Amino acid sequence: MLRSLVKSCKQVAEGLTLKVQLAPKPIVLYSFNSQKVVDQWHVFTDSFFGGKSEASLTFNQAEQAAEFSGRCTLEQQEDADIKRAGYCVAASQVRRIGDYHDLSGFSHLVYNVKGDGRAYVANVRIDSMAGTGGDVWQAPFRPRAGVWSEVLIPIDSLTLTFQGQLVERKLEFQADKVISLGVSVSAVQPEDASGSSSSSLEGDEPAAGDISSGSSSSSSLGLGEESSSTVEQAEASEAKPHEMFRLLLRDIRAEGEM
Repeated sequence: MLRSLVKSCKQVAEGLTLKVQLAPKPIVLYSFNSQKVVDQWHVFTDSFFGGKSEASLTFNQAEQAAEFSGRCTLEQQEDADIKRAGYCVAASQVRRIGDYHDLSGFSHLVYNVKGDGRAYVANVRIDSMAGTGGDVWQAPFRPRAGVWSEVLIPIDSLTLTFQGQLVERKLEFQADKVISLGVSVSAVQPEDASGSSSSSLEGDEPAAGDISSGSSSSSSLGLGEESSSTVEQAEASEAKPHEMFRLLLRDIRAEGEM
């Protein structure tokens, strides 16, 4: 009996050890504590295709955080030839092949943010190896307004999308091939969309290389201080209050079991 008890205890101990080994230590993917880190990200809006949304990503010295802000609107240029408008995206620069973020073994992402009451979308871009710029997996979240909070986004809650629409085809999330992380906002908020599950998911940014340097501006592709006046520009253009958005980000982490 004593031998059986010792054997059972040993099996339990081995099981606990295995469980601990499977839960990786939390890692900080991005800590927005300097302009240098913010410059590793870029901003894209529907204005690239003829929309009128404006956005910037700057370093907020007082908050020691990145500030993603601007105007997100459904309005379009008169000569625009696009099916839909009303989205702004901030994303990290695409990593080179082989230099991926590896989220294997992690159960969730943590966005440390201060919101404004609006709903946002977490974006994870996976290298598809198909020359399309990667597959985009998304999950909506609504952080508390005016206070810092940590938003937990289970990795198994991410859904594959294409141009903001859910993809019905079942594909495996390749956690070891993450080439970019980001956040986006839509002019159509969930409460305005009659319960449509895809309304809170936002349009994809162009694949790397699709944006020419001559077409970018502080209102559509903001980097650092060059885009710091975007909010003022939007206010000057008589933007409606509900079109304005402001999200502060301190860091993005990957963690194990919740």
